[in-house]
Amino acid sequence: MEECALRLPVKLGQFLKIVNWAESGGEARALIQSGAVEVNGAPEIRHSHQLQEGDVVALKAENGMPAATINTYRLVAQ
Repeated sequence: MEECALRLPVKLGQFLKIVNWAESGGEARALIQSGAVEVNGAPEIRHSHQLQEGDVVALKAENGMPAATINTYRLVAQ
C-alpha cells in the first residue's frame, strides 16, 4: 500500500486522475460506476465522494475470478 499526500478533502473522481488511474473525468466516472473502486474496503459508486485523511482507496480488476487488487493508496494530509 502506498501513501498519497494531498490537500484534503478531495473528490474520488479527482483522486483517480491525480494517481493516473483515469485520464479524464468521464473515464474516472465510468471506472467508479463499474464498481472497480473501493473506499475503505467497500465499493464506492459516487464520483463526488469526499475522501478524507486515512481513507484507503483500492482499484480492483475482475478477470472471471474473485476481484484482485491492482493498487491501493492510503490518503494523508499534505
